[in-house]
Amino acid sequence: PNLTGAASAAEGLAMAVEVDEGGEAEEAAQADEEVPELLELIDEVESASEEELPSVLVKIGIRLRASPKDRDLLSDFEGINQIADILNKSNWQGEAMLAFCRIMPEVCRTSLVNRACLRETGFLVATVKMLKKALDTKDEHVLLAG
Repeated sequence: PNLTGAASAAEGLAMAVEVDEGGEAEEAAQADEEVPELLELIDEVESASEEELPSVLVKIGIRLRASPKDRDLLSDFEGINQIADILNKSNWQGEAMLAFCRIMPEVCRTSLVNRACLRETGFLVATVKMLKKALDTKDEHVLLAG
């Protein structure tokens, strides 16, 4: 099937994000104290099991919100490729895929490099297929994550 139009729409949705100005400074301070640096989290992705990956992805989302200038490190240091490899092994399904969808606004915001990397690794097409399947089966849990 031709997913190009749907993929473009999904990419547009990933870029459309509301910013909560009030809590950002507080969240950034909390992340600096509790969440490892992005390069450490990329290393954690490499060694994480399928069960551990969702919690690592949540930490990546928190770190990206707290340190937006680090966003491109995800593609520069193969983080997105490592995540995509793990998700591909699970057929782009499961809690790790849903967790990755939830942090997508932080991954994509202002980063053309990350958006291109997501497209190249197959994440974008996999997300569109996942959302279509969820719509067809009326799986609200998956739809809300995507």
